[in-house]
Amino acid sequence: MMVKNKIEIIFILFTLFSCSSLKKEDIKGVYNYKSKISLGRLSITDSVFEFEYQAPFENYSSKGTWSYSKKYLTLKSYDSYKSGFIEVTEMTTSTGYIEVLDRYRYPISNVNITIDGKQSKFSTDSMGRVYLNNNENPKNIQVHFIGLLETYNHYIVKSDKSNTFIVVMYDRNYQKKYFDFDKVKINKNKALIDKQLFIKD
Repeated sequence: MMVKNKIEIIFILFTLFSCSSLKKEDIKGVYNYKSKISLGRLSITDSVFEFEYQAPFENYSSKGTWSYSKKYLTLKSYDSYKSGFIEVTEMTTSTGYIEVLDRYRYPISNVNITIDGKQSKFSTDSMGRVYLNNNENPKNIQVHFIGLLETYNHYIVKSDKSNTFIVVMYDRNYQKKYFDFDKVKINKNKALIDKQLFIKD
């Protein structure tokens, strides 16, 4: 029985990955996933995708734009679905500081920040800022706050001249999934998302 299941899986993956390039009209449609405990749905229209997934303790959705190239569908969710991570803008100013804002660009106080991996943490003031010492140019910044994923709460500085950093924080929303130019293998009838096979209606 196990051998038969393995053969079926290999056959499915072979037919999925060996497909030729598709036209836009071939891709459009609704793809569904179903197991004993979970359901998924991917809808593709002219330029927009909608994604839904339900399982025990999981229920989230996403919506955004898509493109297709070389057998891969690329999904990019709208900004409103960003969740659990930070975005940073670097600048050079006369007075260096780190400023933490929420997704609506309001300052957040009492956010702990670690600079260059040092054990001491700095908390933002009422303006959402931590001021840096003169000539201090951090190499990396880590933001500690409930709702941020540990894998996405740190930032490596791109320019050694930067001394001011505007940090926009997107706290975790468990009802939303953010696709950040994620690649999805696809053919006429199947799409592979997070190792789960979605079949076209």
